[in-house]
Amino acid sequence: MTDINAADWTEQDANNTNPSPNGVQGGYAPSTIGPIIRNIRGAIKREFVRTNPIFTTTGTGAAYVLTFVQAPTAYYKGMVLRFWSHINNTGACTLNANSLGAKSILSTHGTALTAGQIRANKVVELVYNGTSFELLSADVQDPKFIGNLSVNGSISANSANISGALTANTGTFTTLTANAASIATFTTPTTTTDTVLVRATAANTGYSSLRAGTVDRSGLLEFRNGDGVRAGYLGFANNNVINIIGENSHVWNANALTVAGSPVWTAANDGAGSGLDADLLDGQDSAFYRSASNLNAGTVPNARLSGAYSGFTLSTTSVDITGSNWSTTNPATGLKVEGAAPNIWYRPTTAGQIGALTGVSANVWRVLSDPGADGSYEANILTVPLSGSGNIGFNGDIVWTAGNDGSGSTLDADLLDGQHGAYYRDLTNSTGTLPNARISGAYDGITTLGMSGVFTITNAAPEIKLIDTTAGSYSGRIRVNSNNVSFDSSTDDITFGEVFRFELDTKAGYANGSRLWTDAYATTAKINGIIGYTPASNAISISPGNGLTGGGTLAATRTLTLGTPGAISGTSTNAVTTTSHTHELQLIIADITNALGYTPADRSRTITAGNGLSGGGTLTADRTVTLGTPGTLTNSTTNSVTTTSHTHAINLSAADVGAVPTSRSINANLGLLGGGDLSADRNISLGTPSSITNSTTNSVTTTTHTHALGFTAAEVYTGTSAGALTFGVGHTVSALGIATDRNDTASVYLSAATNTYTMTATGTALGGTWRARGRMNDYTLMQRTA
Repeated sequence: MTDINAADWTEQDANNTNPSPNGVQGGYAPSTIGPIIRNIRGAIKREFVRTNPIFTTTGTGAAYVLTFVQAPTAYYKGMVLRFWSHINNTGACTLNANSLGAKSILSTHGTALTAGQIRANKVVELVYNGTSFELLSADVQDPKFIGNLSVNGSISANSANISGALTANTGTFTTLTANAASIATFTTPTTTTDTVLVRATAANTGYSSLRAGTVDRSGLLEFRNGDGVRAGYLGFANNNVINIIGENSHVWNANALTVAGSPVWTAANDGAGSGLDADLLDGQDSAFYRSASNLNAGTVPNARLSGAYSGFTLSTTSVDITGSNWSTTNPATGLKVEGAAPNIWYRPTTAGQIGALTGVSANVWRVLSDPGADGSYEANILTVPLSGSGNIGFNGDIVWTAGNDGSGSTLDADLLDGQHGAYYRDLTNSTGTLPNARISGAYDGITTLGMSGVFTITNAAPEIKLIDTTAGSYSGRIRVNSNNVSFDSSTDDITFGEVFRFELDTKAGYANGSRLWTDAYATTAKINGIIGYTPASNAISISPGNGLTGGGTLAATRTLTLGTPGAISGTSTNAVTTTSHTHELQLIIADITNALGYTPADRSRTITAGNGLSGGGTLTADRTVTLGTPGTLTNSTTNSVTTTSHTHAINLSAADVGAVPTSRSINANLGLLGGGDLSADRNISLGTPSSITNSTTNSVTTTTHTHALGFTAAEVYTGTSAGALTFGVGHTVSALGIATDRNDTASVYLSAATNTYTMTATGTALGGTWRARGRMNDYTLMQRTA
């Protein structure tokens, strides 16, 4: 099927009537519909992958290569291609899609691209104008504008060349800035009197003017007041000197020189009282002088130590603290530690010893330990509440006293009255009996229940379930309800059905709904009423008559049997004895003929075997007539018979036997070898098959054939070069570099090391489209898919 751009595709449905596969005419056999639909799907898919960024280019920054699974038939005007670029363009460049030919990529102005207008890993959109491709995606390098450019905002550029008028929305610039030294190249001023004015829009305000240079000056930047009187100017002299000149041609006073309103310091105005705030003093920042560790001479006088200190560490062997003896009336004598959570550290200098800390926080006096001797006090050794309420703690546990034990205290004792808890949980150590209120709910595991009285179950409809946990077994239930005792069964221990029922008031029983018979219930009258007659006495006898045997009383089942019949001959009579009987024969030939339907033959008759047959004989016994052994048939035999055999004449044409002339030939067609005429045995052989790749089709030649793959097969790379750039579809490599989403496309490059690949553009890119299949550590498994 042709692609969608072909002329045999029309926008009007009714006009797509070309013969299949490039149209649909109707009246197709069902087996032909599938290929037509597949062709349509293929054409739509080809257009989709070409107009959407699915594939990634290969090649160089000057010659891009784009390879689709199925190549377009040709370039055509208006053809749009979207793809991912694998590399920045280096300047003027071309695109070659599936070897249809390299075509230039131009800007929308028809000019060759400059370096960087196509960026790596970005979507590129092109349209073919009939001779070359035009770049539709946004220019990111050297954009060009023709005509008027209106900007509502700011313009920032490294450099800009502007010819003609440059105006803002309001007609006058308020700010014109650029990263480079020159903002723009103006065509004016051209004389010493021409100026470019930069001023505010308010009336009577000062302004600046840029004037053309004189012989000894390259240019002047004048500064004038609101009346237009020049206050001074900045001149760029030809001797590479910048002059700041006042109106009376004198250099401005250095003491008045400022930057952004701040004075410029010189040797004339620095020193004490100048307000100069330096960043360094003798090469050191202020933090250097504020750190006591940088003091390297002298000692701190006693007068410099006074008041309270926080974060104070004193390293010494002992500290003498003098003061009055402590008392409740004089509590402030001695060592005093104050703070939001005051504490004192005890850190031994001997290796392996454990330090301690004591202090007050949250109204609790604590002693903590430093097991690691690293200044991290994490374990409470002793906690004492200062409020007078609460519990004393030791190593995080409550210290029990007479004031905090008892019920609700959570005190967990080892013994109670000298006994462990297990003693009280053992019922053999208990006394008394359990009251009825203490027994309730369900109990299991009871094997024996002994009692001295009567086991009584009381309820409106009491029942006992006997559940058999053996797989596949029935369970039973005994229940009393409405003066009935019932025995029920169940297969699921939930739904029970009645098996036996005994009526307690009528003394009657039922099994599966049927009444149980008892001596009291089975009276003669009841039985006669059920069967509808009076039964015979079992003393009555059945006696055999002549010709019969057996019989007896009705006390048991009896059998009457016909006696063994006597042999019947032409002289036998109709007679019977006590044990047998015979019959008289009165048959004539007519009776036998009528019974048989024909007249029987005389047994003396003979069957004689004629020519070609053998056997026969009289009818006194079964006879067989057999065909004699046939004679061999040849071209000369005739239709003849002898006493024991026979032959036939052969009168057949070649058409009768389907014979094929030896001049007829079997020829080997496409893909086959051998054949020839039928004068001898011939062989037809399949030609040597050709190799099958991802690009082969279903085709045949005179000596061989190939097949198209219904899938994309992995092609094994058998080369040995560490610098190989081309691998078959399906080939995988492990590449070091940036993390890439699963199944996303990314470029793979040769690394500087010959044993790895990289996803960073530091080397030459591998050909084809590569997709990420997973990542481990810093490496991504990449597979070539196109």
